[in-house]
Amino acid sequence: MARYKMIKTKKDCIYWYKDSNNKKKFAFRYKYYDRFGNRKEKAMLRFDTESAAERALIEVKANVLDGNDRFVENANITVAQWMEIWFEMKKKVWRPGTYLHYQESYTNYIKPLIGHYKLQKLTKMTVQRELINKLVSYGLMRATVQSVFRIFKSAVSYAVEEEILLRDRFRRMDFSAAPISDKENYLTEEELELFLQCVKDNDPSTRYSSILTLAMTGMRKGEMMGLTWNDIDFKNKTITINKARTRTGLGPPKSDNGYRKISMNNELYAQLKRYKAWCIKKKWDRSMKHEDTDYVFISRQGCRPIGLTYVEDAIDMICEKYELKRISPHGLRHTVASILLSRGETLVTVAKILGDNPNTILKEYVHSFERDEIKSIELMNKFAAGR
Repeated sequence: MARYKMIKTKKDCIYWYKDSNNKKKFAFRYKYYDRFGNRKEKAMLRFDTESAAERALIEVKANVLDGNDRFVENANITVAQWMEIWFEMKKKVWRPGTYLHYQESYTNYIKPLIGHYKLQKLTKMTVQRELINKLVSYGLMRATVQSVFRIFKSAVSYAVEEEILLRDRFRRMDFSAAPISDKENYLTEEELELFLQCVKDNDPSTRYSSILTLAMTGMRKGEMMGLTWNDIDFKNKTITINKARTRTGLGPPKSDNGYRKISMNNELYAQLKRYKAWCIKKKWDRSMKHEDTDYVFISRQGCRPIGLTYVEDAIDMICEKYELKRISPHGLRHTVASILLSRGETLVTVAKILGDNPNTILKEYVHSFERDEIKSIELMNKFAAGR
């Protein structure tokens, strides 16, 4: 406030001054003690009327009296400034993949669209108009728009916890204008049976083994790529998932629920036994020693761990060659969940198998099937045995 000559009014803490355009403006300067007994000062300029400055001063005084001194101190922090603080605070807590995903959404969408707004002054209407509606105008699917908004909401929740905001104002946002993808990213049982047979006919080694693993267990692609031979217990027919290999490198599963042990059905068990023998021979031919700590799925040339796009490329090639419905690797996960649910398995059990949350399963993996009344105890085993 030193750059203007402040003249005290008759009202306590209220001043008037002439701005650079020689217009009369009002301001307040309020001194107080924070919760730790430290002396602080809050000042605000550019009020058009004395009463407007007084109303703002009253609001500041009320917040200080209510113990909301942190709210007062951070009145000018922008969305971008707060989210960068939030990223720094959470960087060591989040998994690398989560941090990278959040950073990309922030950099590409949140920062350029609403990063310049003051966090405390940001309204629900502004977020709807400047963030959500603009994301919709970019042609993004509803799931993507909601994902970006959830990241912003997480930062808001942390601001409330840290008393930078008094409450979360961004509830019940409207996503109805965003289109829902009409692409069915899953296969019916009949489609899955045909798809797996085509994969097997094309390449019965790495390509079939890796895709069959996804199709029979519902594990994430990164979890499959991170498997080492000591994760596979042939004696007890189980696979232990305790890591994932993604574009950020080798790390933990996506969430705590991701740590789990999955039973192998008979077909997957037999295929992985055959595949292990194939791997050992391929390595022997190249004078390489097979180790239990080796990655399970390797390339035919060089016996190196399969690349990040190996499964996508394989699915694309198979679907194009045999003229099959195109799905993504994650679509196989949808397929497993859908088959289990359609056969009467509980949400809790399916969530445990997939290493996910039951609420996520309910939202993401429920699909319609022609077979509605199939009952089975060994669900995927029975399906595999009938192939």
